[in-house]
Amino acid sequence: MLPRSLGRRCCDVVGRGLLAGLPPSLTAVAELLVAGLSDKEITQRTELSLSTVRTYVARLYRRVGVHSRSELMARVAAGARPASDQGREG
Repeated sequence: MLPRSLGRRCCDVVGRGLLAGLPPSLTAVAELLVAGLSDKEITQRTELSLSTVRTYVARLYRRVGVHSRSELMARVAAGARPASDQGREG
């Protein structure tokens, strides 16, 4: 389980826009990933297993429509919408 303060900080940073609506654990991983932490560093901060972190990273990539950390960071920084929303009006 994630510390409550970590969950709140994650929501503040990535809880809007591209990564809005993610479950708290996935949101925490997203923020740490965007902050530049490795999978192993994320496991140490969150107490999630390395396998779980890698699964969450893969889910984030699919949701956002990217294939690498640098692509994810660029999309988050640009405030882009998830790939599934691209081309929709409104």
